[in-house]
Amino acid sequence: MLNDIVYPFDGTRSFFISEPPTVEPVSAADLKLYARIDGSSEDTLLNNFISAARIATELWTGRALLSQSVTLTFDTLAYRMIQLPCPPLLSIVEFRTGDEDGTWTVVDSDDYYVDSGATPARFYLKRAVTVDTPDRDYAGYQIEYTAGYGSAATDVPMTLREAVLFWATYIYENRVPITVPPKDLRTILEPFRVRWYLR
Repeated sequence: MLNDIVYPFDGTRSFFISEPPTVEPVSAADLKLYARIDGSSEDTLLNNFISAARIATELWTGRALLSQSVTLTFDTLAYRMIQLPCPPLLSIVEFRTGDEDGTWTVVDSDDYYVDSGATPARFYLKRAVTVDTPDRDYAGYQIEYTAGYGSAATDVPMTLREAVLFWATYIYENRVPITVPPKDLRTILEPFRVRWYLR
């Protein structure tokens, strides 16, 4: 996912990628073998297509393929449970509340727990805990966390790696970026799409 775009999640929440992956799920060599491309003159272009295909796959499925830092910003804790975008969850970095002057206060990790086995993972504020209400009407809460299958290409499920190869090949052959996967690829990706029950 892109690290320079804020993604609206619903009317009260948004997230952005504060630190993108440092590797891709497949290499230029993988793509050349898959697409039967000879030579190395287009390697830079192929790497760009791979990045575009990975981002498109993440956006379509709602998942983070490789380890990346995500910051979720939201307005209210009315339900005391927050679903975390970009599963799977690897770890929570911190939960914090913000003031109008831009000061953030980190909440003790003993005050909440996380259901990391759910997809998407769920963040819960403990019932006995009262968090100070930020003195700002909007975007007063943030959860920073690490999402993805892991930091190595081999951590990504093979089906999703094949999907990135398929999509990158499509971009290479047509020289047109697309945000909706071709029909055959859509069938492959459908089981990985995240279903949301927003609260």
